[in-house]
Amino acid sequence: MQSMKYIWLTDATDLPDINHYAPFRVLLSVDEAVSTERQQQISTWLVDMGALHVTIRSEDCLSWKESIRQANLDRVKLDEMQPEQFVMIITHPFEGLRSVFRQLKKHARHTHLELDFTIIVHLASQSSDVEYHSIFSRL
Repeated sequence: MQSMKYIWLTDATDLPDINHYAPFRVLLSVDEAVSTERQQQISTWLVDMGALHVTIRSEDCLSWKESIRQANLDRVKLDEMQPEQFVMIITHPFEGLRSVFRQLKKHARHTHLELDFTIIVHLASQSSDVEYHSIFSRL
């Protein structure tokens, strides 16, 4: 069984230390828009903490993908990047939560490292911790 941690973020929430889970995969579920500055903070935080596979579920997947890619390049220059430092990014702009979870659990892999832990980062006005845990555990 895969392990999962749910983190609910708002525009004002402090970003917790999740480095002890590294390396890990992330589902970034964006239900609430944030400022460009906040998006960059979250992207940098995920990369710095050890996210090596990021699945994005958002209406604005492209912007998030570019932000995470830039955070990865800010951390390691492209010509110096080792395969195990590359953050893989998948986008699901219009898929339902169950479908995204199914894809995440079955196919979210890194080509060079084993990722045993999943972190769900949910940007929303209210927490959906119970719902997310329920769906994740049933698939």
